[in-house]
Amino acid sequence: MLAELAAVVLSWRLEPAYDTLLYAVFSCAFAGTGALILGQHPRHVIGWLLLAVGVENALASDVAQCYGLRAAAEGWPGEPVPEAITTASWLPQVPAFVLIVLLFPTDRLPGRTSWLVIWMSVLGVALAEPGWVLNP
Repeated sequence: MLAELAAVVLSWRLEPAYDTLLYAVFSCAFAGTGALILGQHPRHVIGWLLLAVGVENALASDVAQCYGLRAAAEGWPGEPVPEAITTASWLPQVPAFVLIVLLFPTDRLPGRTSWLVIWMSVLGVALAEPGWVLNP
């Protein structure tokens, strides 16, 4: 939540308020749901995945993007680096989303073919990430 608060403060009035606030709600909802699950079931894989996606999104996507926006607007140092981190950060979350869908609600994979789906998502990210990051 502190990372999202920092992101909102950094990007306020540089992008539409609804955009900034929806990013914060997304990350806090994922991390909060994961934390609630883990409070009752500390070994629950879905809880850890939700928490990881929420925290990663808050730090690598939202804070980095908002620092990049503020740095570009006010001439702060290092502006291209957070923008590159933001661009690269969301695509690697796809395998986590695939795992969440496959593990829900039992916290177990439905069958052996599930591993094929998981590895296809990892391969898809590995193939798409360089093009996504290097696209001007």
